[in-house]
Amino acid sequence: MKNKIIFSFLFILLFLFFSPFVISSAQAGGGGEEDATEVVAYNKNYNEPDLKIIIQQLQQRITALEQKNIILQTQIGALSTSSTTVSQGATGATGATGATGARGSSGYGGSGSTGATGATGITGSIGATGATGTTGMIGVTGATGTVGMIGETGATGSTGSIGATGADSTIAGPKGDTGDQGIQGIQGIQGASGAVLSSAQYVQLGSQPATVGAGQPFTYTTTVLSTPGITASTAVVNPPFTTSGTIFTLENIGRYEIQYQMRYPTDGDVVLYLGQTMADMLPLPYTMIGKTSDGAISGNVIIETTAANSFLSVNAAAGNATAIAIPPNSGTTNQSATTVSFKQIQ
Repeated sequence: MKNKIIFSFLFILLFLFFSPFVISSAQAGGGGEEDATEVVAYNKNYNEPDLKIIIQQLQQRITALEQKNIILQTQIGALSTSSTTVSQGATGATGATGATGARGSSGYGGSGSTGATGATGITGSIGATGATGTTGMIGVTGATGTVGMIGETGATGSTGSIGATGADSTIAGPKGDTGDQGIQGIQGIQGASGAVLSSAQYVQLGSQPATVGAGQPFTYTTTVLSTPGITASTAVVNPPFTTSGTIFTLENIGRYEIQYQMRYPTDGDVVLYLGQTMADMLPLPYTMIGKTSDGAISGNVIIETTAANSFLSVNAAAGNATAIAIPPNSGTTNQSATTVSFKQIQ
C-alpha cells in the first residue's frame, strides 16, 4: 500500500510539471468523508515570476500530500490491529509490462547546479613497456670545414719583477756517496815551452869597491844584458842600508828567476832583500846561501812581486861575523866576476 502511494505521488509531480492540466482529487478520510476539490490551473507561457509561484505551489501541494499520507498510514495501522488475523495468500504472478508512455514535453525549469566533482579514481597499473623500435640508419658524415686563418701573435707581456732571494739554509745537506773513478782521459798535447817575458844581467868585475859588511848590499857596476822593465842604480839608500850598493827596480808585477854567484876567501852568507819601497826592504830567508871556507857560492831562486816597481838587492847576511872582501882575481891571474841575472817568467 505504501509503495503505491509513493508511485502515485511521483506520477502526479511529473504530470503537473510537463503539461497544462486541471486536477481534481478527493481522498477519503476516516468515516468516508471527501475532501474539497482543488483546482490548479497552469499556463504554458511561463515567465520567471510565474515559475517561482508554480514552484511554491508545488512545494505546498507536496507538503499536503505528505500529511495525508501520514493520516492514511495511521488509519491502516488501526484497522490492522482490530481485524481478525488472516493468513496471507501466495504472491500472484507478475503482470505483463505496460507499454511505454509517450515522451513528455521538455520542462521549462533552469538547469540545475553542477554537482560536486567526484573523488579521483584509483590510478591504474603501469602498462607493459612497448617493444624497442629498430635503430635508424647512420647519417652521412658532413664535409670537413675549411681551416680558419691563424690569428696574429699577441704582444709579449712585460717581464715581471724578480722575486726576493730566499734565505740561505743553515743546515748542510747530507754528503753524497763518492762516485766511481772516471776513465783516465786522453793525454793532452804538450804545451809550448815557457817563455821568458824579459831578462837582464849585471856584473862586478874584480873586487868590490869596498868590503861588504853584514846586512849591506853588493855593488854591480857593469850591465851585461838590459831590459826596460829591470833597471839598476848604485847609491847609499838609508834606510835601510848605511853603505853604498846597487838596488834593482822590478817594474812589472810577476815572478822572476834570480841567479847570483861570487867567490871570496872568508866565512859568510849571502841573501836577497825585497820590498815594495826601498825603506821597507827585508831579507828573504829562503834565498840564503853561504860557506865556511875559501871558495865560491851560487844561488838560483824564484821570487814574486805583488806591486809594480818593487825593489831588490843582493846583500851580505846580517849575521855575518866579518865583512865579505871579494879579491881582484878568482885565481892566480883570472879576474873575479860577481854576477846577478834576472828572468821574468810570469
